[in-house]
Amino acid sequence: MNIPDIIRMFRQQAEQAGALNAFQAEALDDITACRTPLLGGHIFTCKHCGCVKSTYNSCANRHCPNCGSYKREKWALMRKSEALPVKYFHVVFTIPQQFNALCMQAPGLLYDIIFKCAWLTIKQFSKDHKYLGAKPGMVAVLHSWGQNISLHPHLHCLVPGGGMTQQGNWRPLQKSEGKFLFPVKALSIVFKAKFCSKISAMLKQGIVKAPEGETNPFRWINNIYRQNWVVFAKKPLPKGEQVVDYIARYTHKVAISNSRIKGIKDGKVVFSWLDYRVPKVKEMELGGVEFIRRFLLHLLPKGFVKIRHYGFLACRNKTTAIEQALRCLGEEPAKNLKGLP
Repeated sequence: MNIPDIIRMFRQQAEQAGALNAFQAEALDDITACRTPLLGGHIFTCKHCGCVKSTYNSCANRHCPNCGSYKREKWALMRKSEALPVKYFHVVFTIPQQFNALCMQAPGLLYDIIFKCAWLTIKQFSKDHKYLGAKPGMVAVLHSWGQNISLHPHLHCLVPGGGMTQQGNWRPLQKSEGKFLFPVKALSIVFKAKFCSKISAMLKQGIVKAPEGETNPFRWINNIYRQNWVVFAKKPLPKGEQVVDYIARYTHKVAISNSRIKGIKDGKVVFSWLDYRVPKVKEMELGGVEFIRRFLLHLLPKGFVKIRHYGFLACRNKTTAIEQALRCLGEEPAKNLKGLP
């Protein structure tokens, strides 16, 4: 039992329940057609033994659980080729679940704001000579789900432990001596302020609306602002390649993989999920229509860029900046560095 099987089994019920729009229907068409005769294929014949093998084409839809492994491996190789011999930090920016209603109204806009506010926060701390005093770099990957495939937007960020000065020199982290990136409590406060400020402006302009039942949108967002927000920063790994391997798992994933599907029981989809509060792997049962509804929550708008590069790692000047940083760190740039996206 896999995701395409579940879609075929419960899609008609989902359509009857009015749970699909044209964009979602197109994505489900791609996923169910992936690696089937519907998309055609290729036949390979061995010249020596005459053995014949046929393979079907993949759909290449970024939301397909059967696609993405090749892109993930390619992405990881690219990042490893440009990794610097410094500590790297994995930072996770998360927004409270009260914003889920707005994410469903305008996912592209809300996810853009998460990216912008995370980068502005890292940039603000990096400007301070107490912490760094140089131009930082960051690679950010958006995830919109939790283990139970409900809506849970958050950003996985890969941040080198240093930056480039205006004079073109490499400057390591100052106050922390490489033990941590920036104080996480301070990161949380700054990120929270920037995000709430942008959401308040959107509410004022009528771009988004407060959730149903909230008569005073500014009181609503003020209550969310009073909460403690979560910015999580793991301990640094000594080699960039190790962090790349870790974060590469997040780059081309979809809401749930086929390996987590355990089967169908009494008309419900049974899948495994990790309860981080325990922590313990558990099983969850969802009705077929509800499973498809949750899966569709994580379809990104067409053209939306879910992996973004910032600072000296931005695509426009990345090659030059990395070559310069490597020389400052006493290493020669890799020959295959030029031309990498």
